[in-house]
Formats: sequence, C-alpha cells, structure tokens
Amino acid sequence: MNLRFVAASLCGASLFAQGLAYSVATDILLPLPVRDEEVHWLSPSARRPIVSKDLLALLRGDANGNGRFDDAPTDVDALEWISGPTPGLLGSISADTTIPGGPTLRDGDVFRIGPSGFVVVHPESTFTAATGTSDVDLDAFAVAPDGTLWWSFADDETTTSPTLAAVLGGNLIDRHVVFVLPPGALEATVALTKSGVVAAFNAACGTSVTTVVNTTDIALDPFHAGALLLTCGSSSSTLRGRVVSTHAGGTLFTFGGLVVDPSAFAFATAPALDGIAWMPSVPGPTLRSLVDAPSIAASDTIDLLGEGFVPGETVQLVVSPAAYPRPTFTALSGVGGFGHTPLDLADPAFALSVVSPEFRLSADGFGGIRWQRTTAGLVPTTAFVQAYGTSGGAVSTPVGVTVAP
Repeated sequence: MNLRFVAASLCGASLFAQGLAYSVATDILLPLPVRDEEVHWLSPSARRPIVSKDLLALLRGDANGNGRFDDAPTDVDALEWISGPTPGLLGSISADTTIPGGPTLRDGDVFRIGPSGFVVVHPESTFTAATGTSDVDLDAFAVAPDGTLWWSFADDETTTSPTLAAVLGGNLIDRHVVFVLPPGALEATVALTKSGVVAAFNAACGTSVTTVVNTTDIALDPFHAGALLLTCGSSSSTLRGRVVSTHAGGTLFTFGGLVVDPSAFAFATAPALDGIAWMPSVPGPTLRSLVDAPSIAASDTIDLLGEGFVPGETVQLVVSPAAYPRPTFTALSGVGGFGHTPLDLADPAFALSVVSPEFRLSADGFGGIRWQRTTAGLVPTTAFVQAYGTSGGAVSTPVGVTVAP
C-alpha cells in the first residue's frame, strides 16, 4: 500500500503547511524505515522524514574513523521548532555524544540542528541550576516565543531546592513532572505534577491509570494559549502513540481533522513517541539512503529515496567526493529547502553530475523520487549526494553514500 496516497486522501491541502514533527522511541522498519534518531513530519496530507539519520551522521562527522558517515547521534529525545529571524529545529539526545573537532553534547543539553552542526543553545546547567539537581538527562523540552522554557527529565531526580520540595511533597522529582522557567527567573516552578500529567491523559484517553510512565516530550498547543501538548512513555495500547493537550483538562490533539493517535501515523503497530514539536510551515525536501554501505562483492544496490519535492518536477542528483572528518557546509543563494551543501562545487565529479541524465528524475505525484543502481562496475568510495528540484528551486538534505568492497 502506498502510504503517501493514504495520507493525501485524508484531507485537502489547506493545512499542508502546518504539521507535527516527531521522533519515535524505537525503530519502525517496514514498509520504509522510521528510525529513533530521525525526525519525521506528520500532517493531514503528508508523512515523511525531515531530519534523516544520514543528515545527522554528516553533521556529526566520521567519529570512529571508519571512512563512513554512519555515526549519527542515537535516539532523539526532545524536539522543538523555533520561529523568528533564524527559524530552526532544536533537539536533545539520550546519551552524551562527542563531535569530532567539536564539543561533547550532553544528554541534558538542548541544541540547534543545522548546517553549522550541533550548536548548544540551552546547556544542561540551565536545567540543573533552576531545579537544584545535577547530571540530568532531559527528556522533554519546549520554548515560547518570549523565551519561557518548559521541560521534564528522563529519570527521577533529587532536588536540593526547599521551594520545589515543598510543592512536590519531598525532594524527589518524578519523571512525569513538567517545569517552567520564565525569562530572567533563577528557579523553575512546577507547571505540572505527576498527578496533573496523568489527569490530562485520563481525561483525553478515557482511562483511569495512575501513571503514564514518564513525560517523553512537550510542546505548546498552537490552538489554545497556555495549554501544553504532551506525549508519554506508557506501553498501554490506550495511551501509546497519542499526543494530548492540557486544554479543557485533557483532550486528544487534533488539527485539520487529524486526531494524533496511532492511526494517524499509518504504521502497522502503534509508535512510542519520544519527541514532538509543532511546525507552522512545511519543511524542505529530504534525501536518504535505504541501504547502508552497499557492497560490490555482494552485488548490492544503492537505493536513494527523496521526498518533499514539487509533484512532477525534474529533480537532479548531484555528487562529489566525501570530505573528512566532518564536511563544511556552504550556503547556497537563491534556493529553498536545506539551503546548504557539503559538496565540493569545484570538483569535476560535481560538474559531471549536474548534466548527467543518469542522475535526472521526475518527481511522482506526491513529490517523491527513487534512484537505484547496482554496485556492479563501481569502485569502493564514499561520496556526498544531494538533490534539487529544477522547478521549485528547493535543495534536499544531503547524504553520505559509501560503496563497500
């Protein structure tokens, strides 16, 4: 079954420019992979990746020195989209990660995901100082346009703050608890206790549980001022894969007629959600590799999938040799989409690829392309590949493709 056809049939395109970014807690491999380190997009008329494992691997670089770009940070935990003069996606990850030639990302940091790599915008110390804690793992995060922060921890923590202890009934911070920190404030306050989070899910899902395990992410409800969107770590079939708003005491989040529950994702099983973020505009096209390091000896197939182009437009793949340990991204003028490239635009391989009919495809009626080639006749190499739509002028996210011996 073509999932994009199913998605497109759900409603018209009136809300296509709005959607929910999300990450899953565990990989979903069929019919196409949705991996826990990726960010995907859900709207009434589209479901597709927007930050692929391939892009994250390029942003981190070849950390283990094996000549492949296969070292993406594991398991995206918290997500947030920020608008304004420099819009972009923020994230947090589940384990400390070193960046070759750069910083170590801590599991309590919030960082910007983009061509500059991973740039920490809210360090772990922001959250520990505001809650009287230390060495925390951030599980959920949101930020308002005025700079107000909301968050929740991945594990139960202990606070040294008498003020927070008085509110919580002790020094234990349960991993359901959601904190809020207005601009200029030094100490966080409790926005939602465990009972408040559980009550919102019970009201929305018609359950009577006493725990939803933990608050795995939060976002601002775009339609109800002051309300938060929540998702949780429960494995219960009545709670898993649902996004709940605290509006009116607890309701299932709905936009464009799409109720965000397991059926909205069109997966064979209900997904466990790790991250959510509301995005007010449609993301650019994404390119990803469906085969890791196809082998010449095994007569494998290079398999690239692109999504998010203008339906029916001509799409050109472009190529250049890889650069190590981490590519430098060059800004491109007059284009949309990702808007940057790691490719060497002066390399002869790039010049050849621009005019190569072999790398020219037509996007299908849903804006997708798929390029496949056997490894027969190739030599072991690693290259950067990107795609651009010749009508829409949008550039895809890049991938690093390794052809193994």
